[in-house]
Amino acid sequence: MTGPGAYVVLALLWGVAAYRTRVLLRPGRRPETWAIWGAVVALAAAATFFQPDNYHLLDTWLGVPNFAELAGHAMILVSAWQAQAILAFLIYPPPTARRKVVLRGALVLVTVALMAVFFTLAPVDLDVPQRFTSVYATAPWIVPYWTVFLIAVDVILIDMVRLVWRYARRTNREHLRFGLQLVAVGGIFGVLYWVQWLIYLVLRHAEIQPPAALHAVGTVCELSGIVFTVVGSGYPAIGRRLRIRTPGGWWADFQRYRQLYPLWHALTSATPEIVLSQPPRPVIDVRFWLNRRVIEIEDGLLQLGRRQAGADPLSIGAPPAADPVAWARAIRVALDDRTAVLPTGLPAERSSPAPEADDDHAARLAWQLRVGRAFARLPPATAAHPVGPLPG
Repeated sequence: MTGPGAYVVLALLWGVAAYRTRVLLRPGRRPETWAIWGAVVALAAAATFFQPDNYHLLDTWLGVPNFAELAGHAMILVSAWQAQAILAFLIYPPPTARRKVVLRGALVLVTVALMAVFFTLAPVDLDVPQRFTSVYATAPWIVPYWTVFLIAVDVILIDMVRLVWRYARRTNREHLRFGLQLVAVGGIFGVLYWVQWLIYLVLRHAEIQPPAALHAVGTVCELSGIVFTVVGSGYPAIGRRLRIRTPGGWWADFQRYRQLYPLWHALTSATPEIVLSQPPRPVIDVRFWLNRRVIEIEDGLLQLGRRQAGADPLSIGAPPAADPVAWARAIRVALDDRTAVLPTGLPAERSSPAPEADDDHAARLAWQLRVGRAFARLPPATAAHPVGPLPG
C-alpha cells in the first residue's frame, strides 16, 4: 500500500486495535475477546510492515534485507488464525474450541518456521519494498516460500469464512450478524488476493508476462479485504450503540410490516379512529411504522374486546397461548358480525409483571405475525369489510 490511502488504512486499523485494547481492560474477558484483539493487532502490524517507509526502516534497523516481508506474512497468518479462533470459541464447546485453535496455531507455527528457512536460503539481498515478489519470483527457494504460505493462509481463511457464515446464520443479534457477514466478505477478498499472487507466480515461471490488470485486481482485493474485516469487527459494538440499521434488519422489518397489512387493514377499516397517522409511501423509517402498526392492531383488538362482557381489555392484545388460526377466525367473525365477541379464554392473562420492553415488544410482534399470516390465509372477507391487496 502506498500514498495517502495507505495511511488512512493504517490509522483505521490501529484505531480499531486501540479500541479493542481498551475492551480488554474490562472485567470478565472471554477467550473470543482476546482473539478479536489478536486478529486486529496482527493485521495492523502486517499493514505497517508492508508500508514502504516502515518496510525499509525495519530492514535497516535489523540489518536483514526484506525481513519486513517475512514479518508481514507471518502477521497475516497470525491474524487469520486469530480470526478463526473468534468463531471457534463462539460456535464450539470450550474444550473443542481450544483443541481446534491449538491445531491451527501449530499449523501457523510450522508454516512460519518453514518460511523462515526458505527465506534464509533464498538470495534476497536487495531491499525491495512493495516489489519483493516481482523481483524475486524466479529466485531459488522463493517458490517453496510462497507455496507453504499460500496453502496455510488459504486453508485458514476458507475455514474462517465457513465458520463466519455458519455463526451469522445462527445468531439473532442483528448488528452481530451483519458484522460477521462483512468479515466473511473480507475473508473472501483475502482469499482472492492470495490466489492472485499464486496466478502471478505460475505465469512468471511459465515465462508469461502477467497482465497489468492482475496487479490492479490484487490491490483492490487487498484494500477491500482489510476494510471489510475492520469494519465488520467493529460494527457489532458501534452499530448497536449508534442504533444504525443493517440492510438485512431493515428488509426483515419491511417484510414483517407487509405481512401485518391484511390484519391491520381489516381492523382499521372497521375502526378508522385507531389509525394514529397514515404511513407514507414509500416507507423509509420502517421500524417506526412497524411499531406504529403493532400498536394500532392492538388498539383494534381492544375495540373488539370491549364488547366481551367482563373481559380485561388489556389482555386482548397480549400474546395468547391459543392457536393463532383460532384467533384469526375469531377476529374475522367479530369483524363480519358486529354482535359477535372474541371467544373466552383465547387471550393470555397478564397475571405476572410486565417483561422488559424489548422482550415484550418482540413477543407481541411475533404473536401478531402468526395471527396476521393466519388471517391472510382465511377465505375472502364479506363485502362489508373487504381486505385489500398488499401495497406494491
